[in-house]
Amino acid sequence: ARLGNEEHLVSLSDNVGPVNLRADELAERLRCSLRTIRDKTTAGEIPCLRVGDLTLYPVAAIERWELERAMANLKAAEPVKPTAPPRRGPRRGRVVQPVAAGTTRVRPIRPDTDGAA
Repeated sequence: ARLGNEEHLVSLSDNVGPVNLRADELAERLRCSLRTIRDKTTAGEIPCLRVGDLTLYPVAAIERWELERAMANLKAAEPVKPTAPPRRGPRRGRVVQPVAAGTTRVRPIRPDTDGAA
């Protein structure tokens, strides 16, 4: 941009923040350890840009990666099946749980009656 007689260079990072993150900045953003970032980078799980010995993480690629991981987590979560509420038994306050077909019920031995049912 031009301001009067002097030229002023406008950087993208001046307006929107850094374009690339260092490993420590990414670890802070993801709230994990620097070791985790390095391990996942070595395994190729996190998108990065390597310039010589320097490893940078493009913000746009990290945001896409975060979105992909979030969507994968949502798809992996199994829906919770609603269960039927327990039925009330003939006695007041007694709850009878449903029994699957083909199974038999065994009455527990009550310790206070020496095994008498």
